[in-house]
Amino acid sequence: MAVEDVERCHGRALWGPREVGLALAALVVMAVAVLVPAAIAAALLAQGGELTEDVGAMGALLGANVAVEALLLAVPLRWVMGRQGTLADLGWRWPRRGGLRTPLATLVGAYLALGIYVGALEAAGLEGLLPESSFPKVAFQEPSLAALVGVMALGLAPLAEETFFRGFVFEGLRHRWGLWWSALASGILFGLMHLQVGAMIPFSAIGVVFALAYAYSGSILPSVAAHMAFNSVSFGVMLATV
Repeated sequence: MAVEDVERCHGRALWGPREVGLALAALVVMAVAVLVPAAIAAALLAQGGELTEDVGAMGALLGANVAVEALLLAVPLRWVMGRQGTLADLGWRWPRRGGLRTPLATLVGAYLALGIYVGALEAAGLEGLLPESSFPKVAFQEPSLAALVGVMALGLAPLAEETFFRGFVFEGLRHRWGLWWSALASGILFGLMHLQVGAMIPFSAIGVVFALAYAYSGSILPSVAAHMAFNSVSFGVMLATV
């Protein structure tokens, strides 16, 4: 059976491209409402110094990032539950095929996409466009900040981002746009969310891999597991190198 045919119509079509667009607009407005005051507070706490070197400033910014991740989870939950939907409509169900192979294959696919991108840039002499850590070193040098990063990167982010980008955006688009265009669109949105030029292309590709894992298995659990594993490696490397 082709990937396009797997679970394509398992949902009840509680939302579509229009609802996805409205949810994205609402999310952007709420994220700006959270991030702008946090940036102002961080600037005041840093007292003219570097935001990325001040513990208080970084705490404010990390707190805002946690709030945005919470919004990524709350928006689709509110939308779907308000229409008599369930968590299963957002992909929170046991995988219907693939078993443990799917998250492993998804993780390998994510690293393959990242490796191809890094290799292409290095071959072209464009190392300046390589993705960097989303968090400065001070976030790993201060125990309280490192714990906050860990909670967000290893727990909240995989749950929230997979629910929103795969369970809500991808699922809402594919009944109208089909598998591949929906996977690409949700992947690009996932890449743009990282707000880093060097990360947009590889994370867009990783988002496509995660969407295909969802389409194949009928569940977002494999992509959540792969996302957690991917972030765990990055988090461990940062802790080990600061």
